[in-house]
Amino acid sequence: TAAAQTRSGAGGNYSTAASWTSRVPLPQDDVVIDSGASGTISGDMPRLGKTITLTGFTGTYDDTVAQSVYGSLTLASGMTFSSNQTWAFLGRSAYTLTMAGKSFGAAVTVNAPSGTVTSQDAFLNTSTFTISIGTFDANDNAVTATTVTVSSGATATMGAGTWTVTGTGTVWTGT
Repeated sequence: TAAAQTRSGAGGNYSTAASWTSRVPLPQDDVVIDSGASGTISGDMPRLGKTITLTGFTGTYDDTVAQSVYGSLTLASGMTFSSNQTWAFLGRSAYTLTMAGKSFGAAVTVNAPSGTVTSQDAFLNTSTFTISIGTFDANDNAVTATTVTVSSGATATMGAGTWTVTGTGTVWTGT
């Protein structure tokens, strides 16, 4: 059963049960990391939860393993986002992505059967961006990545925002 989980206290591993409301978040749990948490949180679990909200968090989130989100992700402008692992958006419904000026540092994949991830601001990634299954809607926002791949059956709704692809060679693949 889904149970909302809120992080409190000083940094440490994401997987530390004592830092959460009642348990380490499961893929179906909505997660809040806000001003009640501080320091550096080490993302040491691959499945972070459903909707992840970091609004008000001013510490550092450092991913140490590949990360999966099953709903929305909202980063905070006052936080430090140290992203060097791959991220996957796996939800099967309509979700949002708010970067708050932060950037992914490794591959990002939308792998969301019948799902849609809608960008709420500029999508920034210093690596590859793949839309394997489902829909990514830029929502008229800018998108930056080294390469973009849109697989057969997946959808990229570009809108009026500028897409900047910074790689070399074949930087855009899609059907």
